Amino acid sequence: MHYGQSFEDMEEFAEKAHSKNATGSLYINQTETAPNEIFFGDEDTGRSNVQQILSVLLETSEGAIFYEYRFFQPFDLEDVHDILEFVEKLFPKKVLDKDDFENKINVLLQK
Repeated sequence: MHYGQSFEDMEEFAEKAHSKNATGSLYINQTETAPNEIFFGDEDTGRSNVQQILSVLLETSEGAIFYEYRFFQPFDLEDVHDILEFVEKLFPKKVLDKDDFENKINVLLQK
């Protein structure tokens, strides 16, 4: 499994795999975390410091690539939306919960 440094790496990997008629799937998981902080939820507490983690795995018959994108605001995803949409046209997308996504990664790491 290859670790991507950007969504552009994912796009390039997808193009190469697709050009070789590879089959595969795009797996996505989005979770939130509050790094180094504990939040006590009440109606007066804002959640502006909640970090989102978008984990993306493209597993194909030509190999796999993993990339994890951390962000705080939804508009931070605007730039990557077009790339993910492009990859989804080449390989079907499956949204996984956190446990299933982690299991998928662990299986690939054991190969």
